[in-house]
Amino acid sequence: MMRPTSLPLGVILIASLVATVLTIVLVPHRGTAAPRANIESIQRL
Repeated sequence: MMRPTSLPLGVILIASLVATVLTIVLVPHRGTAAPRANIESIQRL
């Protein structure tokens, strides 16, 4: 059998990779939504 200590490390690595992919996918959507809020704030001024 494999070492039980290697399993949690693998899970942590996979979780970190998934987190990085999610951030890369979600950040552009937030960037496109931010200018709209900035335009609304400029119109208010």
